[in-house]
Amino acid sequence: MKKVREGYKMTELGEIPGEWEIKPLNKIAYKIGDGLHGTPVYSEDGDYYFINGNNLNDGKILITNETKKVNEIEYHKYKKELNNNTLLISLNGTIGNLACYNSEKVVLGKSCGYITLKESVNKNYIFYALNSNKIQLHFYKELTGTTIKNLSLDTLRKTNIPIPYIKEQQKISSILSSVDEQIEITDNLIEKMKKLKKGLMQRLLTKGIGHSRFKDTEIGRIPEEWEVRKLGDISLLITKGTTPSTYGFDFVDEGVNFIKIENILDNGKICSDNLLKISYECNEKLSRSKIQENDILVSIAGSLGKSVLISGNILPANTNQALAIVRLDKSNYSVEYINYIFSSRFFKNYIDKISTVGAQPNLSLQQVNDFKIPIPCYDEQQQIASILSSVDKQISQYESKKEKLQELKKGLMQKLLTGKIRVKVS
Repeated sequence: MKKVREGYKMTELGEIPGEWEIKPLNKIAYKIGDGLHGTPVYSEDGDYYFINGNNLNDGKILITNETKKVNEIEYHKYKKELNNNTLLISLNGTIGNLACYNSEKVVLGKSCGYITLKESVNKNYIFYALNSNKIQLHFYKELTGTTIKNLSLDTLRKTNIPIPYIKEQQKISSILSSVDEQIEITDNLIEKMKKLKKGLMQRLLTKGIGHSRFKDTEIGRIPEEWEVRKLGDISLLITKGTTPSTYGFDFVDEGVNFIKIENILDNGKICSDNLLKISYECNEKLSRSKIQENDILVSIAGSLGKSVLISGNILPANTNQALAIVRLDKSNYSVEYINYIFSSRFFKNYIDKISTVGAQPNLSLQQVNDFKIPIPCYDEQQQIASILSSVDKQISQYESKKEKLQELKKGLMQKLLTGKIRVKVS
């Protein structure tokens, strides 16, 4: 039996400080319920949003263009007694998502639960406690239903929460809130830089740097000195891979990286966490699709238009038929510039115009070859790529900072919400 530290006690939630209590949620709440089990009368001109569990995200109520609205009559017919001590929680779909209610004009649907807390507890502390790994795991263990999983109100009411003295609750929530604030600030900076990049791409890839004369082309208005070239005309090779099983090979534990669409992130990087491997023998057999440094991979099946510029640290590598390998003539063309073209409106417009829609959208290699690109002189290509790359580096720095803050928060929650680390209170 595990020895309990001095000043601590063993409970169903594990070891906690001796003066802490364990209380079920219904003992610290005035009311726990859910929303309307039905459909209200919607009104495009309504002032109240009809929300469900999928509208709860990162502690806030998320309103989208798809969120339905109701008028004041419907609101008063179905309103719940919510106040600024109320937490909202998703009861099916994405289970356990939480939001703090802050007087928003909303009507709750049945997948949105509400917990109106007593004044004896700190709302933000309970919010973090319900978000903890231990309690989220408890929710998932208690889910009901077969096709659609549900978190029952009964389970919610009986969920045990570790309860410190109120001042300690306040201090713990204050520490975690300060980290959340830093995460939000960093998130805003990321979004700001992404908007900057989008604007820069629009301007630089259509107007270039320092041009005053422009011409109309089949791909739109571009500087007079620029050319329009087909991708195939500026490439040494455009090809694609195949599935290893076609040649009787299976994936292996160690070997050559095998890159698939799902390995390419939206930020144009490769996620190496879930890379499959093929043997060196298989890689030699699939010689056509051996990837080289500075190749550009472009998705041509399923999720079209994702691209990544290959760096040496991912090699040796190979790929399948869903990704085209574009190998440029690097003596006259900047691979960085062309890679940015693949994430621009030029490629998006091209995809929208010619992609084949069947079981799944796809592009042929010939269509990839025929893709027309605005081509500045080599020096200007490099300048444009350099400007955009500097913004990408800034975005990466902010994303790295956000990841570190999220790890810090995770560690703090684990220690603060169990009393492993105690906070000083006056």
